[in-house]
Amino acid sequence: MRGIMGPDSRADAERTINGQGFGDMADDLRPADGLCDVYLEFDGMHAHSGSPNGDFTFRFVHRRDDQEKVLATMSFQVQAGHDGHPGMMVKAYDQMITVLRQALFTADRARAFYRNEAQLHYPAFPNRR
Repeated sequence: MRGIMGPDSRADAERTINGQGFGDMADDLRPADGLCDVYLEFDGMHAHSGSPNGDFTFRFVHRRDDQEKVLATMSFQVQAGHDGHPGMMVKAYDQMITVLRQALFTADRARAFYRNEAQLHYPAFPNRR
């Protein structure tokens, strides 16, 4: 995807998202009500043998009509600090938020590319996008 969007995608990501600088972004990540039925949950921690470090796992779960399906899991290795288990949880969530922000940025860039392609090649239906 980088080749399609250009070699400077990463530099652009560090400067802006939809024209808004990261320094200006509030750290408010609340979704709109009724956004979707997929939830992110902490799934567990696996301690490393002979080490205070561990792998923290999160899962994406689709819930609807009292049914639950795990869509994906992600694990992050977390180094222990002097802030105990709560500090490790903070580090794990920080890593998850970083990954999700990068994923949202990449998805937004790809969507913009394909929106432009659709407008160029299928201009008769602009209201369906």
